[in-house]
Amino acid sequence: MGRRKNDEIINSELLEVDIYANEDEPIETIGQRIRRIRIAKGLTQDDLAKLMGYSNISTINKIESGDHNIDHDKILKFVYMLKVPAGYLLTGEKNY
Repeated sequence: MGRRKNDEIINSELLEVDIYANEDEPIETIGQRIRRIRIAKGLTQDDLAKLMGYSNISTINKIESGDHNIDHDKILKFVYMLKVPAGYLLTGEKNY
C-alpha cells in the first residue's frame, strides 16, 4: 500500500492548486510554507511523511513548527514532492 498510496498522492489533482490563495502576507519560515502548501493541497502530515520517506509524522511536525532544520537535499525533495517553485519555498516570494 505504501508505494501505491504515494503514487496516488503525487498524481492527484489535489496537487494542482493555487498555493498562494489566501496568502495575505509572506510566511516567515520554510516550515510554515511547507505547512501552508500541505494544507492547500489537501495532504495530512501522515501523507507528507510518507511522500518524504519518513516513518511517522514526528519529523514533519517538527519541520512545520520550526523545531527541526532541514538540509538542502530535503528542501529539494519537498519542492519535487509538493510540486512547488523552489524560490517560493525558500524565500516566500511569489515571483522569485
